[in-house]
Amino acid sequence: MTTLRDQAGRSRVRTIVAMAIIASLVAVLLERLLYYAEYAEKTVAELTITNMRTGLNLRKAEMMMASALGAPGGVLGDNPMVWLPAPTSNYTGEFAGQAPHEAGDGIWYFDRGARELAYRPNLARHFVPGPDGHTEVRVKVERRRPALIAAAGASPGPNPAPWEGVALVLARPYRWF
Repeated sequence: MTTLRDQAGRSRVRTIVAMAIIASLVAVLLERLLYYAEYAEKTVAELTITNMRTGLNLRKAEMMMASALGAPGGVLGDNPMVWLPAPTSNYTGEFAGQAPHEAGDGIWYFDRGARELAYRPNLARHFVPGPDGHTEVRVKVERRRPALIAAAGASPGPNPAPWEGVALVLARPYRWF
């Protein structure tokens, strides 16, 4: 026959085991939520860059329509954020160098010195920086030279110009996931 004391002891053990199982499940759930939050942040950053490339293409089309493609300076020094209909809500502005750390993480900013648009991730557990070790995604407007265009499969034509266009490219290699 079991006593009241034995039943209370078993109840405590069951409660402790149940709490341990629940705590383990919560830890796994939180880990997965952080993973998906970081993956969503990466997706939004890459989608923003894609939208900027579209904006650059629209700007090039405007220049062609105005017969101004021969003057690439109009886009080479541009801040790519201006090609969006409106800057993203986490755009902090232009700085002469890196944005101060007080600006926080999860922000876009334009480095006027390097002429690069940078994104500083908020969640970067799966971010692998390039050889320079900076944990930022950086893009810049770059001239597309005939050799690069030819390597992409396009023909430079009989009298190629010293450059044949511009593109928004990664300024620093990185891997995110």
